[in-house]
Amino acid sequence: MSIILTLAETEALVRAGKKLFIAGEADLLRRLPKGQWIGGTASHFVGQDGGVCGAGKLCVQEIWKQDYNISIRVYGVDDLPKIPNDAFGNGYSIIFLPFHSPVHLKYATDVPEYENIFLHPIVGFVASVDPFGPKDVIPMVINGMTGEMTSECAMVMHVELPPTEIAKVGIINVYEIDPNGPTIVFEKTGVTANEAIINGVRQPLAPFLKAEAPGEILIADYMGTNINVDIQHVPDDESEVSFYGPVFRGIHYRFIRHDVDYSQKIRNQAQQWNGKNVVYAFNCISNYLNFKLEGEKLGPFTGPCTFGEVAYQILNGTLAYMLIEPVTHHE
Repeated sequence: MSIILTLAETEALVRAGKKLFIAGEADLLRRLPKGQWIGGTASHFVGQDGGVCGAGKLCVQEIWKQDYNISIRVYGVDDLPKIPNDAFGNGYSIIFLPFHSPVHLKYATDVPEYENIFLHPIVGFVASVDPFGPKDVIPMVINGMTGEMTSECAMVMHVELPPTEIAKVGIINVYEIDPNGPTIVFEKTGVTANEAIINGVRQPLAPFLKAEAPGEILIADYMGTNINVDIQHVPDDESEVSFYGPVFRGIHYRFIRHDVDYSQKIRNQAQQWNGKNVVYAFNCISNYLNFKLEGEKLGPFTGPCTFGEVAYQILNGTLAYMLIEPVTHHE
């Protein structure tokens, strides 16, 4: 479980040799001592007492069982495909990527093609900043072993598990597809787009979104799983629309339904997980804001709420989590 701590409380854990991952303001992360941890910037969290905006606090998670081996690696754009094969044979990986950095954009669009990516469980978040704060602040990640802070690379902690345990990745996405809305198909994979084929007609995307769907969320069925894409910015002209996550070529996107109480739905679903071994959770800042999680608990799901969450792929508007369970005879 992630807990919200002061800088001094977090320093004590690092100096005690704890293996951690930490989210918070860049200034606080810089002031932490070197140790066995990785970090990324974030402003909003769900902690032990509910949702909170950072304001001088850190969101801290000890890894599942402190005696397990770890390996901390830094990955540039060209190194990203190595992540799955750098993982332990039985284990999992935690990844932090700075928002709109080269590694974020590359991982977002290319990760489905990485060799063995779905054989090694990986979760994490896209490092963010306070959306209501100064506009010149840059999302960062940090290697706690060296103190290196960067906006250009991905930070990964690989963790080894014993043969008796297995990590499993899951998501909770409460949004539903509006079957009566327009169909939007992109001709290129990416996190920006000028045009789309909308109801069979190629047209500029920005004017359509401005007129028909300001503030909308795109959603599509990816082989039986609903995946969202949050829209970051719609310009006033016909220039590029930007997204918090990737849109994929040839996928049929629609808008979400608006006759569903998603705020209550996510709370109901979260409560069903109480008592289960949810060891890590990563939520989206759009969920935090849209579902009014300030001061609210969300079952066993605690952790940072950022500009994207990772469950193998980069997601939006989704709660990503990891379970660690005993190996059964058929696994």
